[in-house]
Formats: sequence, C-alpha cells, structure tokens
Amino acid sequence: MLKTIITGNLGRDAEVRTLDSGSSAISFTVAVSEKYTDKAGNKVENTTWINCTLWRTSQQPTTIANYLKKGQKVLVEGKPSVRSYEKNDGTHGASFELRVENIELLGGAPADSGTAPPPAAGPITAHHQGAWPANTPTPQAPEDLPF
Repeated sequence: MLKTIITGNLGRDAEVRTLDSGSSAISFTVAVSEKYTDKAGNKVENTTWINCTLWRTSQQPTTIANYLKKGQKVLVEGKPSVRSYEKNDGTHGASFELRVENIELLGGAPADSGTAPPPAAGPITAHHQGAWPANTPTPQAPEDLPF
C-alpha cells in the first residue's frame, strides 16, 4: 500500500460535488512549501500544489467544506493517484491527485474566514463502503495483504 502524508495550507476553499450516483466528493488544493538556502546563500522557496479529493465521509460534506477554507493549515493522509487525460489539442496529459483518507485541521480557523474552530471530534476520515466512483480501484481488505 502506498500512502502519502502532507502538511500545508489550503490554496482555495473546498468545493463539494454531488455525483449522479448520489455520492459526494470534496475537492481542495494544498500548497506544500519547501524553504532552503542555495549554495550562493540565497533563500529559496518552492511551492508544490497538490489536488486532493475526499470521497464518502461519515460527516455531511457541506459541514466539512465549511471548515476547509483558503489559508487553513491541514495535515492530509491519502493514496496518491495519477490520472491521464487527453488535452484539447489532442496530446495526452497527466495529473497527480491525492485520494484523501484522513484530514486534520491544524491550528485555528484562518483569521479572515469568520468560521468558528471545528468541534473536537477528531480527524475527518473517508469511508469507502459500498461502490466506489467509476474508474476507482477498490482497496484490498487488510486480511488480504501478504504481510
């Protein structure tokens, strides 16, 4: 199993989508910054933007999205996936996405959000019970793993 853990700030407010099947997906982007000093002594900051999607939660998607506001510091755990697609010009492209399994809000709500800090209910966890969205591989049950 491949798992990725990132910490960063939300680059935009979360967006809730309802699929034809009735399932909900919450999409958001996390900015992960790396700061270092290069050989010449210059301070350098690189930011990587990671698209994240949270499928099926035990909480109401709109309630969760109310706490996922631009600037909020988060810790996200999930399974990385790469999607390929065809661009408008006919060439092929690929995008990296993190399928969220767990998200924790770090610190309080962003100062300008007007949102109260979340209740102390613990992390937001995805629940993949029942059918997964189309083109999504079903994870192995823990008892099926070879170790």
